[in-house]
Amino acid sequence: MKNLLLAVGCAVLLAAPAQAAIIHVDAANTSGVEDGSEAYPYDTIQEGIDAAAIGADWESADVVSVREGIYYGAVIMKHHVKLVGVNPARTVIDGSGVSGPTVQGPLDPASPNPNCWIEGFTIRNSTNLAIRTLNRANYYGSSLWEIRNCYFIDNWQGVYAALGSGYNVQNCVFTGGNHPADEFGVKSILDFREVTVTNSTFDNFNGYPIWIIGNYYPHYLTNSILSNVDYLFKANRATLTSRNNDFWNYDQFNAIDDSTLPFVLDDADSINLDPKYVNAAGGDYHLQAGSHCIDAGVDVGLPFNGDAPDMGAFEYDQLTLAEGLEGLAASFSNLAPEALKSSNEKRRDAFLNKVEAILNQLEAASMEDDAEEKRGALQGMRMKLEKDLLAKCDGNHGGSPQNDWIVDNEEKDNFYNEILNLIDIVDEQLAALGA
Repeated sequence: MKNLLLAVGCAVLLAAPAQAAIIHVDAANTSGVEDGSEAYPYDTIQEGIDAAAIGADWESADVVSVREGIYYGAVIMKHHVKLVGVNPARTVIDGSGVSGPTVQGPLDPASPNPNCWIEGFTIRNSTNLAIRTLNRANYYGSSLWEIRNCYFIDNWQGVYAALGSGYNVQNCVFTGGNHPADEFGVKSILDFREVTVTNSTFDNFNGYPIWIIGNYYPHYLTNSILSNVDYLFKANRATLTSRNNDFWNYDQFNAIDDSTLPFVLDDADSINLDPKYVNAAGGDYHLQAGSHCIDAGVDVGLPFNGDAPDMGAFEYDQLTLAEGLEGLAASFSNLAPEALKSSNEKRRDAFLNKVEAILNQLEAASMEDDAEEKRGALQGMRMKLEKDLLAKCDGNHGGSPQNDWIVDNEEKDNFYNEILNLIDIVDEQLAALGA
């Protein structure tokens, strides 16, 4: 009996899947000691990937966890290894000076059909492709990518697939810059792998958010926003299944006008309305309250708030007042000097002091149990928001332009809308108290 139990125990141990490793990366590690541990992380992404083991599937895959920082240079991925940034806004892969693709798959005989995963990064300043999913060992061989929760900013070209490669892009933001007219967000050519783009936002392109030439496998665009672009598509000999998207403020539908090689958009339940971003000029593509994109999507299996998924990269989630105030302070701190009136450092400090005063009031109110005292604190905060902050940027909306601290009209309107959102939050809290 003892020998039988021992044999069963050994069989269980042999059947247990290998424990996935977490390899840590931090550009700030200047200790000179690097082993991929949390205490002594590698200081480059490539070192972390090279240390990871090729996995059998995504469930058992090693994870390369990259801390906040700016990481320069090209990145070569590895089959069934997850590359994950801890904060997509602050974990940055910068393609400046990289002549080829900033991120691409491996050229490795041990993984002739690589599947790659990248999540949680800003990829910026690519002078070539931001991500090339093409199978480098065999162009017709399979290479499937998961690309999640990433920001693509000021790249010449975004995510590229062809022949045997494909991708699933979800919860990503693509925004263009001052690049040639052939810049794009996502592109696929003669593809015979499935391509999907879900809950993503494309804004401000000189070229084309989506470029498709001759797809042989299904292509899907769902719950996404394409806004402020010259063309929505550059496409021919292709069919795209489009569901619950917002196509807003574009000059032309398709950059290719050729009826002999048609592009078919199989579209349903899409809209053409202002998505009402919180602050697109400042890179904030969250949705404002009242956006027509809220609850306008279709369930694709991703988490969502409300009655239905939203369109775009971010689910609308009512900010707490503290989060909104901290975001407002950060946005004001990042304003270009020319956006402010003279003595901009003094104005910057004064604005931040006003925000801090409201935050202090908010903290005091949150500790108050008496409803009347809480109501009084909220009313005081509302007055400060209106008199101390809104009055400094409402010159385009009936206020006195002489009192405006922001002179750039676009930035002024962005701050005006952000402060109105905060006032709405206070009003909701007052209404809940019966005020």
